[in-house]
Amino acid sequence: MRMIRSLNELPSVVVPEGYRLRNYRAGDEQAWVDLINAAFSTEKRTFDPLVRESFEREFPLSHGESREWILLAERTPDGALAGTTTAWEAEFEGRRMGLVHWVAVDPAHRGRRLGEALLAAALHAMKARGHTEAFLNTNTALVSAVQLYERLGFVPVEG
Repeated sequence: MRMIRSLNELPSVVVPEGYRLRNYRAGDEQAWVDLINAAFSTEKRTFDPLVRESFEREFPLSHGESREWILLAERTPDGALAGTTTAWEAEFEGRRMGLVHWVAVDPAHRGRRLGEALLAAALHAMKARGHTEAFLNTNTALVSAVQLYERLGFVPVEG
């Protein structure tokens, strides 16, 4: 399912106590892969577990993208990665717009609204880069994810 939202009237970024948001840094690749695999271990997967090379495929730098657009939530006491999303961009309906890519929270850190904080931060980042709309792709089987996206203003679209 594809969902879209305007980047007007964005929700506040509220980071739960004990966590901080930061951008990708060189060396985060394997930790990102491990985080994605942990986050989707509780779901019926439509993909094989990711490996280190998956990171390069997911985040190519062929159209001026930046890996600094990858956002990470980490636990402040020890720096453990707890969640991620990416304020990417892509073509949709013939125009370049923001793309929310790979929203994921490790099951050990769920229930703290990290997904909401990451998603709101991604929306703000895309707006700051000049985008007026953002879209994402999801699976209707990911009920909690779809509810999060709807709560933050995304609506389903055809296409």
